[in-house]
Amino acid sequence: MIFQEITISNLFSYHGQVTFDLTGQRPDRPILLISGRNGFGKTSFLNAVKLLFTGPSEEMRSEVQAGRKLSPKEYMFGNGREWMGAFNRRARANPQIIGDDLMFPNDYFVKCRWQEADGIVDAQRAWFPEMETEPKGHLTIRSTFLKDPLKDDEAQQFLEKRLPPSYIPYFFFDGEKIQALAEANKEQTRIQLEKILNITPVEVLIEYLDKVKKAWAREGSVGDEQRKFNEIQRALSELHDQLSAMDERRATNHREIESLDEQIADRERRLRNMQGFGAREEELRHKEDLKRVKERLEELRQEVLELFIPEAPLLANPGLMQELLSRLEQDDRDAGSKKELLDYLRRHLPLQVFERPAPIPMRLREEQKQFYLQRLQHTLDEQIRLEDAKEGIKLLSLQVEHGRILRRLLTQRMDANRLQEHGRRLNEISRLLRREVELQYQLDGIGTVIEADREHYMQMQEELKGLRSRHEEQQQAKGSLDGERQRKQREMERKQQALNDQEQRIARASKYHEHSRQAEALIALYRNYKAGLKIQHQEALQAFINRHYKALMTSHDLLHHIQVDKDFALHYQDREGKLLGGANLSAGMKQMVAIALLWALREVSGKSVPVVIDTPLARIDRQNQENILQKYFPHAAEQIIVLPTDSELDKEKYNLLAPHVYREYRLENPHGDHTQRVERPMYQG
Repeated sequence: MIFQEITISNLFSYHGQVTFDLTGQRPDRPILLISGRNGFGKTSFLNAVKLLFTGPSEEMRSEVQAGRKLSPKEYMFGNGREWMGAFNRRARANPQIIGDDLMFPNDYFVKCRWQEADGIVDAQRAWFPEMETEPKGHLTIRSTFLKDPLKDDEAQQFLEKRLPPSYIPYFFFDGEKIQALAEANKEQTRIQLEKILNITPVEVLIEYLDKVKKAWAREGSVGDEQRKFNEIQRALSELHDQLSAMDERRATNHREIESLDEQIADRERRLRNMQGFGAREEELRHKEDLKRVKERLEELRQEVLELFIPEAPLLANPGLMQELLSRLEQDDRDAGSKKELLDYLRRHLPLQVFERPAPIPMRLREEQKQFYLQRLQHTLDEQIRLEDAKEGIKLLSLQVEHGRILRRLLTQRMDANRLQEHGRRLNEISRLLRREVELQYQLDGIGTVIEADREHYMQMQEELKGLRSRHEEQQQAKGSLDGERQRKQREMERKQQALNDQEQRIARASKYHEHSRQAEALIALYRNYKAGLKIQHQEALQAFINRHYKALMTSHDLLHHIQVDKDFALHYQDREGKLLGGANLSAGMKQMVAIALLWALREVSGKSVPVVIDTPLARIDRQNQENILQKYFPHAAEQIIVLPTDSELDKEKYNLLAPHVYREYRLENPHGDHTQRVERPMYQG
């Protein structure tokens, strides 16, 4: 990874967009120098680069106020006078304005372009404080080898694959604070170094295998599954015995029902053969017949009452009704004939008399013709009205229309089918009355069972009743036994299915048991591999850190040897091999140890990541500073960005570093909130 360009917009001391062109790096000139006085923007540059890769990280939030860690929102937006936030205060106080009212927010972002093996990558993290309060911002990744841009979580995963958050303190750091690496507690050092040295993935794999192994061990408990199998098998055997006993009871019940069926049939046969039994059956039949006859008679009487009685007077005088119908029909015909004749004469007589030609001596004048024509029509019209009036006087003064209605009703009543229906009802009533008398007579004549057989007959009836009662009880018992057997059978089927399932569980448990055993073997293998890997890295790290420390620290040899234990904790020894406590080391010595550690980590891990160092020389004395400038910086990474002050890097020390510098920027910030960069050497001439 080689940085090509970094742009900072309205973050920390940078107001507006400030772009740093970082191209031009060469193996013999890997250093880019960004110099400036205190407060001019060097730390802002370092923090902006950190923000791009991690957002407001825990490390950054812990450095703002002593003894207190800010929340991500507090870090970005501020928490009052103590901390005004990561957004440039001038940009926050003066948003861009378009027109009279419309406010257009400033751009707040940090952007970096770098070259890697697969192509060019552009990463940008942006914030919109005027519109939202998301502290981690919005991350976007574009690349020549990506089809579509990556956003937010996907983009963060992309960054972490290239530069995990745990790497940041070892590659982007403040020289005044790196001595903490030499003082870090054992567990924290181990975790961070294992991540950098790619030991953590092996540990993650071991933890995953251990988790899976435990799950397989729970599933692979063959003994527990076998005990459950035995319990189900015993329950199934008990159910089988219960079903066998129940089948015996059902067989006994079946034999009892068959015996009762035979006894009931015998009693019924003997009762039918007893004297007088036929007469009793005949009496019952006659009573049933008599009941049906009476019910039918009642139905017919109701029909006669509703249909026949209103028409009885008419039906009792059929001759008179026929005569009346004949008279009505004749009057209707007569009235029609006369009316038709008069109507005919009215329409045709004037034509025959006045319109046909006549001999000339007999012809009438036109006024005479009209006179006689009108008189003839008037006479005929008057006669038609008289005939209409006479029709209303005939036959009980009935009008013609009323007569026709009466004739239609009488015709319906005298219909042959209707008369036949009335006759059928009356005939059936007569027949049923005779049948009623006959049945009653037969019932009165039927004899009863002789007294000598009555006692025996009643005894047989009681026996039959008792047998039928027992038969019903046995049938109920049969139903209960059948239902119970079905329930037991279903339970047995469920148990059999459970037994089959348990057999499968045992087979599966055996498989999981084998998986668990294999996982245990793999865990042991990877633990051995991890231990070997740690020893390999431990030995290499120990060799490199001692070599680099001795190259950098030439003033004295109080710290003769740095020991790296199996957990990558650092232990210090003097010339005699005795341990030196960390408190015995000066701040400068601790910084030299930290630089040697960072140098060694870069070589052991093989990571190709730019190194960004703020306040690079810090508390180190001049001789050791020269060692760092000549021996460490030119070899610390393929690209190293150094952020010194004038006091750290005077002209003499600058001349030591200059042969390895490929580009320089000078920071200006006279007002404290508007950093500008100028591309020029730190010292002229």
